[in-house]
Amino acid sequence: MLRAYADSNGYPWTVTLGEREVLESYGVTSTATKFAIDRQGVIAFERGYGVLDAGGWEGVLEDLVQR
Repeated sequence: MLRAYADSNGYPWTVTLGEREVLESYGVTSTATKFAIDRQGVIAFERGYGVLDAGGWEGVLEDLVQR
């Protein structure tokens, strides 16, 4: 289901559901909270509702690839 969602929206990154335990461990207070987590498990980006367009997310993800 998630792969189909990502593919239909053209998302090349991993899309996952947030289990309660994971959400709590990262301090998510709203289901609209967006995180980008680097390879070391460090939060590299965190924002709430509608802050980025597709180009903005590309920039965030390109930064993560460079880390």
